[in-house]
Amino acid sequence: FQTDRGPGPWVRQCASCGVERSKAESYSIGGIFLGKVLLYDPYPLCLCGKCEEEIQECLSKKTRDIWDDFVDTHFDGPPADTVDLPLGGKPLPF
Repeated sequence: FQTDRGPGPWVRQCASCGVERSKAESYSIGGIFLGKVLLYDPYPLCLCGKCEEEIQECLSKKTRDIWDDFVDTHFDGPPADTVDLPLGGKPLPF
């Protein structure tokens, strides 16, 4: 499903808890593209920082360690757990 209205309706609020994006302390937006075309339903979506942290807590230590190793191997910069993030979380793949 595609729309000419743009992604606004899909990212207006957290897909998990429904808090308005404008009221979230932090948030992430994800989407899937086919070339330059944004694919809709269920994406794009917004997740607030609180829900990101709750999802992160559900991941096993093994999964978090694999993700941390991937980030350390492929991206320059300090380790994710030393970056001063607004809510103290880590990047979340989705």
